[in-house]
This record gives sequence, structure tokens and C-alpha cells, in this order.
Amino acid sequence: MNHMIGMIPVCCILLGIILSKLDLQNKKKYLTSFLVIILLIIQLALFAHVPYMPSEEDTNVNINQKISSYVINSKGHILSENAGFAVLNGKELLIEPFVNTQLARHGLWNQSTFVGDLKNKNFSLIILEFDVMGDKIHKSRFTKEMVNAIRNNYYFVEKIGAYYIYKPRRE
Repeated sequence: MNHMIGMIPVCCILLGIILSKLDLQNKKKYLTSFLVIILLIIQLALFAHVPYMPSEEDTNVNINQKISSYVINSKGHILSENAGFAVLNGKELLIEPFVNTQLARHGLWNQSTFVGDLKNKNFSLIILEFDVMGDKIHKSRFTKEMVNAIRNNYYFVEKIGAYYIYKPRRE
């Protein structure tokens, strides 16, 4: 969901508060208030005007459909940085990588069981927003041990949009 959509109700509430506070008897305040309202309406019209770009929209739908087909067809647990892929496709969300990584870094969570699950290839599918095999590792999302377990036990399948798909290596 677009985070900007939440601003529409906020703007409506603020506009209502402004309108309720107006002293329409004073002509100077009336003119100023009228101009503020006109500017808000113009801003809302500009905000609401989004050029139609079917290729980008279609691409997002295609990306989600492709990733969803991987998730649906995977047997067992999946690991995804985007929890929506798991939840929307009926898979159990076992871990939130960013949160668990931060907890592990601060000594509040023992990652050894999770790293063991990665080494034992207990995830039938891993969906990441970065290339685990590349040089740019998002250290806020995974610890060094987690990344090494994925590198050593999973192989790259496909890049779909901004997502990298990995499956367990065969023995």
C-alpha cells in the first residue's frame, strides 16, 4: 500500500479543522482563508494526478505474480525479506530478517538455530532484496554467519524486479 494514501485523510481532517476555525465575519481573514483553501484544492488535484504508465504498473503486477508462483510451488518453509510474499501466499512467517538480525547483533537473540536451519537447507525458497553472492551485503538485514550459510547452501535462481530468488543446493 502506498504510504502517501494515508496523507489524504490527514489532509481532509486538517482542512476540516481549518474550516471550523475560520472567522468568516472578518474580510481579511476570509480572503486569506479562501486562498489557503484554493491552494489546498490545487495541491490535492496535483497530488491526485498520476500519469498512467501501464508498463510500470504491469511490471509490478508481473513481478508479484512471478514471485508468488515460486512461493506457492515451494514445498516447505520460505525465507523472505518481504513478509507479504509469504503471508499472501499461505506460507508461515517464521522470521523477520531485519528485526532478528538487530536482536542478534545486540545479544538478545541466539542466531545459531536459524543459521543451522540455513546450513541444513530447511528453507525451500529464499527471497532477498540484494544479491547474497555479490559484494554489496546489507549488513542491517543479515549477519555475516547468515550470509555465509546462504552463500554456501543455496544457489541463485532468478532476479525478478528487485528480488533475488534462491533455492537449496543439491548434494
